Amino acid sequence: MANKKKQHYVPKFYLRYFSLNDSTKIIKLCLKDTGRIIHKANLEGQAQEDYFYGKDLEREEWFGTIENQSSLILNRVVQTKELPKDKSDNYYLIWLFILLQAYRTKSNVEDFNHMIDTIMKTAMKLEPQFKNFDYDTHFFAYEDAIEKKT
Repeated sequence: MANKKKQHYVPKFYLRYFSLNDSTKIIKLCLKDTGRIIHKANLEGQAQEDYFYGKDLEREEWFGTIENQSSLILNRVVQTKELPKDKSDNYYLIWLFILLQAYRTKSNVEDFNHMIDTIMKTAMKLEPQFKNFDYDTHFFAYEDAIEKKT
C-alpha cells in the first residue's frame, strides 16, 4: 500500500476516545443512513478514504502535524479533567483543531459541492443561451473539493 494513501477525515486519535473496553482498535458506531448499530467495528477503516486530501500529501501532512499536537493536549485534558489555560497556545490549538475538524469532513465536501451546483445553475438561468439546458441531468461539483488545488 502507498505511504499515507488512507487519509482520515476524522483523526484516528479522536476515534480512539470512543473505543470499547479500553481497546484502541474497536469502536461502536451507528451508520447515519440506516441507523444500524455496529457493536464492534474496526477503527482503522472508519472516516477515511484513499487520498482524500490529494496524492501530493501536503495537506495530509499539515493535518497530521496539528493532530499530533492536539492529541497530546486532549489526552492531558482527558487524564486531568482540566482544560488548557484560557488564551494559552494550547487553548488556541484546540480551537484550531475544532475548526479544522468542522470543515474537513466528507459531509462538508458534499455541502460545498451542493452549493457550487446551486450557484452555477442559478447563474445559468439568468443567461439566455441556457434556456433549454436540462438542469436535472447535470451536477456541477469539484471532483476533489477538499484537496488544495495547485
